[in-house]
Amino acid sequence: MNQKEIAIILITTAVLIVLGVAGHYIVTGNPTVPIDTPEQQSSNEVPQDQEGLILSLSIEPSMKVRGWIIYHAGAKAVLKGRNLSSVEARYFSTGTGITESSLAGKMNKVIESPDGDTWEVKLPPQILAADFWAEAEDLAGRKIKSAYLGSVGYEESKQGVNSVDVDVTAVKICGQEPKSSMINRCGAYYAVYPGGFILDAGTKIYDSVGTYLNTFCGGYQVYTSDSERLKQERICADYLKNCRVVVESC
Repeated sequence: MNQKEIAIILITTAVLIVLGVAGHYIVTGNPTVPIDTPEQQSSNEVPQDQEGLILSLSIEPSMKVRGWIIYHAGAKAVLKGRNLSSVEARYFSTGTGITESSLAGKMNKVIESPDGDTWEVKLPPQILAADFWAEAEDLAGRKIKSAYLGSVGYEESKQGVNSVDVDVTAVKICGQEPKSSMINRCGAYYAVYPGGFILDAGTKIYDSVGTYLNTFCGGYQVYTSDSERLKQERICADYLKNCRVVVESC
């Protein structure tokens, strides 16, 4: 091997050593090239003591009637959750075509507990909601949402059978009847009919909470004689015999 060949080998070896050092610097020493180690990745996660959680949402007191949550004056939306900085109750109104939600109220934290803090807000009257839920912000600043409660409606407490306030019961009945039907309220009772206030054997009678009262009223049954039909009509009419005011509801 002559001196020229030895020189070429030495130069090539030197170049390879320089390139190896430079490559090591680019990977390990250049701060403009980020490298996410497991420790760096875990530092981006929300700390457990700041991560919000909604445990439950309810309306108290309330009752479930035909798929609706019915509440009276003084009822509250009550939420239990952890690591929350703010909470508000929201809903979609029924039958208005509104696509944006409405604010039912901003909730206040009333109880702190390791098992979950309690937040509540007194509900305004006259809510008729197709859906009801809560939205919150946790201690890390993230937005979270509760499960939907479904349909929620306000109903005034009845002081007498002749009250004629149109309430959520009428809305429920109208929602389950065909669009061609109409509903009248008289006293504590509702009569659903296909057209005109005519109490006949095809009239459906409901009480003030929407319970179907008489299976023989309604359904357009086939009667064997006119006398049988008239007898049944008198039974149906007895529900509204003390009616003094008729309110057309839908």
